[in-house]
Amino acid sequence: MREQRAEMTVTPPLACRFYVTYVGVSLPLTLIEPLSEADVKNRNIFFRAYFDGQDHLLACEKVVNGTIHLSHKYEYHKNGKIKLATITIPEEDEEALIIHFDDNGNRI
Repeated sequence: MREQRAEMTVTPPLACRFYVTYVGVSLPLTLIEPLSEADVKNRNIFFRAYFDGQDHLLACEKVVNGTIHLSHKYEYHKNGKIKLATITIPEEDEEALIIHFDDNGNRI
């Protein structure tokens, strides 16, 4: 198992928020149960998420004991629907699953 530091490089001014978990199976993930930065310091498992100025989820990571176990990155069409999802599981040789979506947000 290859360990990856629990830091993501993003370009400001993205908003960083923390969550306990997510619900559903659709993309982008629907994160629930927000946490404060203080709450995160007392947790072994949490999701770190980055949002743009329009509140689109651009990236999120599942952090377990300080390492990233799952990473999602998203791109959107001009109409706000999801365009591309890139899912990486660092423990699995960093090979990414790339999923494309049409203008209506339907998986292609």
